[in-house]
Amino acid sequence: YGAFPFWDNTGAGCTYCDPSVDTPGSVKVKYDSTQGSELLMHSSCGDMSWTGDDNAPNSSPCNHIFNSTYGAFIYTPKTSLEPEADGEFCCRTFNAGDSNFPGAVPTNWMRSMNYWGSNTGFEGDYYSGEIKIYWSSVFGVDFWYYEDMDGNPLEQGEGCQFPGVNPKTACAQNMPIMVWHDYDPDTWVEEAHTVDEFEVPEVCMTTTVSCAAPGGSTGVAQQVDHSQPLTHGARYAFGR
Repeated sequence: YGAFPFWDNTGAGCTYCDPSVDTPGSVKVKYDSTQGSELLMHSSCGDMSWTGDDNAPNSSPCNHIFNSTYGAFIYTPKTSLEPEADGEFCCRTFNAGDSNFPGAVPTNWMRSMNYWGSNTGFEGDYYSGEIKIYWSSVFGVDFWYYEDMDGNPLEQGEGCQFPGVNPKTACAQNMPIMVWHDYDPDTWVEEAHTVDEFEVPEVCMTTTVSCAAPGGSTGVAQQVDHSQPLTHGARYAFGR
């Protein structure tokens, strides 16, 4: 739920972002902590015309790849939720060797947050009941991570407010975007990944288009962190 990307090039807010939280999307992820790389495939991405590229996505699929050698990029795929690039668009989010975002998010990032305690009444897409809550706030952005009483992940997100177990509501325009996702336990598969699965597409290796994301050690967006679930929000806010 919520906009991706959740940033643009207009400053601390996000003029091009749709702050609504009514329409869910799908995110498919490949992650390898050994390689330090991950690939996040979004079924729908917002208006990225601010990059200045005529082929930028707008209410269409995009993928965000973090490669420990070459940096991070957003590119358009041939097929939604699949890794193969269509060769039409790619922009760079983080430079190679970025000290804040050198690759995949650490597996235990959530343990750097404050343990808030447990609460009842949570209703998510795949689980309802009692939860454990981890929470923190950085530069006016609230971050949360929920797990069940057995320690299984349920939900993580961030935004202008901490929802607890209450229904989420949209943030005002140009405020930090409310974004979160619920983990679908039926889709978790532990498997070995090859280096080829995190190969940076050719269109990205030659791109000069920038879509610099918040929190990088170089580039524009060190002002405030409106980071995305699964990756840079957690790392930038809680010690990388």
